Amino acid sequence: MEPVGPGAALEREQVMRRLRFIARLFTGGVAVLPLLAQAHDGEFLQARFEARHGVLHLQIIADYGGNPMIADEAEARRALTDSLRIEVGESKTQHRLDELAPLTIAPRAARDTQSPAPQNETDPRHPHQLLAASWRWSAPDGEVRFFNPETSQQTVLFWVHEPGVSPTRWTMLVAGDRTPTIAVKRPWWKHSWLWGALIVAGISAGVAAWRHLRRDDGIADHKS
Repeated sequence: MEPVGPGAALEREQVMRRLRFIARLFTGGVAVLPLLAQAHDGEFLQARFEARHGVLHLQIIADYGGNPMIADEAEARRALTDSLRIEVGESKTQHRLDELAPLTIAPRAARDTQSPAPQNETDPRHPHQLLAASWRWSAPDGEVRFFNPETSQQTVLFWVHEPGVSPTRWTMLVAGDRTPTIAVKRPWWKHSWLWGALIVAGISAGVAAWRHLRRDDGIADHKS
């Protein structure tokens, strides 16, 4: 990334703040994403969320080659670790992602083509340098919400991957913002208490069958 003077950096940040403010005013999404894309689709983190059978999957991508708020890979790693947290249950207990499950960070070769953000052409002067964080957590039944901490300096495009669903649901999170509530419901076969009950029932049936056979053997011996 080529050096930027203090004046230019300040002006750029003022532009980004205006864009973030506009993003909070719109809810339909059609007008906001093209507007943000005019700045650069790397100037905000992109978080792809998917829930499958009670397991929450999250992938966050940072472009430290095209984001003026991220100077290098080390800052990208900090941004991926700190820019999204989660509230769990009715008590809204707050957690860092890595408190609940490992957060795996690795380089990424290409942007996510399924993202709702319009894809800008790559500027040869500022090639994409992508780093992605992957997170997978088996959540309990209830509700969760993701949020961008008040101390964050990043803007996050949070979107939901739902095959066959159009348009894509998304929200833009600036510092202090939260996603809508997400309901988590595990399928019946993933509840541990159910498997415990089935095991107990199986053992009970086995013991009853064994006793029945022993009684039948005892009757046969007596008759003989």
